[in-house]
Amino acid sequence: MKAEETINALKGLVQVNGLAAVDLDVPLSEHLTDPTDVEARIASWTGTGWIARQSGVRTIVSGAGDDTALGQPVSAEIVDASGVSRQLRRVVDGWNITTVKETAGTSHLAETVRHVALDHRIVVYRRYWSLPDDGAAEVVAWRFVGFEEFKS
Repeated sequence: MKAEETINALKGLVQVNGLAAVDLDVPLSEHLTDPTDVEARIASWTGTGWIARQSGVRTIVSGAGDDTALGQPVSAEIVDASGVSRQLRRVVDGWNITTVKETAGTSHLAETVRHVALDHRIVVYRRYWSLPDDGAAEVVAWRFVGFEEFKS
């Protein structure tokens, strides 16, 4: 199958499998090295998400729930009311903060995926597939979009 045929076939699955054609805005990650700057940035975020620190993980709801007594942040994901997601990752020489925003368009395919969390919530993500000209679609980004209550 030619690349163009593959891409058109994938786009045809949008209605059938819940995939959506979207554009993706992911600027270059911001790199921070000072823990004080990282803590200030986290404190300024509003929204819902989670943060993993050296000694535990906390759920954040409406910007509240973090516990700095658990040590330095290792990883975090939060989504604000406008749908902009932020990801924090500890790297060797500091932390990287990446902002991910979905917009209207057709450069990527997006799907919603759900995972069961330890606290019996459902953690919801959007996963983004590239649509390159050669037809080799691959997951190129993801973003946390919220929690759902677990229904048995």
